[in-house]
Amino acid sequence: MASLLQFRIRRRGYEPITRRGGEEEEEAAPAYEPAMFEEEGLEPDELEARGDRLMARGHRRASSWWFTSFKHDTASAIAEDFRMASLSYVLAKNWRKAAAAFGNEAIQRLKRRSPPAELVAAVALLASARCYRKIQDNADEGEVAAIKLALQKAVSLFAKNNDMQSAATCCKELAEFHEEQRELHAAVHCFLQAKDYYGKPCQLPHPSS
Repeated sequence: MASLLQFRIRRRGYEPITRRGGEEEEEAAPAYEPAMFEEEGLEPDELEARGDRLMARGHRRASSWWFTSFKHDTASAIAEDFRMASLSYVLAKNWRKAAAAFGNEAIQRLKRRSPPAELVAAVALLASARCYRKIQDNADEGEVAAIKLALQKAVSLFAKNNDMQSAATCCKELAEFHEEQRELHAAVHCFLQAKDYYGKPCQLPHPSS
């Protein structure tokens, strides 16, 4: 009976609620990946609907006094809701919702205040910026500003945690975006900063630090 129930849950596209553990799990990131979503054979509207459910659950948990007061590792559990929502939106090709979901994930990761969590947050911010850039032709001023802010924050977090190669990659993407916006002075500055980051050694913090 249990296996039959699990089969029906998978068929309907419902997501299991998983517990999150320590920082090592934070860095490894797991559970659902896009390929696993694709294997379920959901249509874009179904993927978007699942993303909406996960976003709603994440916001509900974040605003719940009971959940934030008594649940262990609250920020990671909420961040995981937003992360899985973002993956659903990416597969549904709803780039605005995916960008917002990745941004919400980053906010929750940063609440952990640890180097591994900051690196995961930086990755989420980079993903958010890349999603926004996919809608750049129709992006409004707020979305353009969001791209710049996400990339700037990602650069800062990667550099702070001595992941210089990733900092350089983000900085280069920010420079290219400035160039597309015809902000040539800012573009040159970011290209030079990226070059500086590429020349520095990469010393990642140990997960237990």
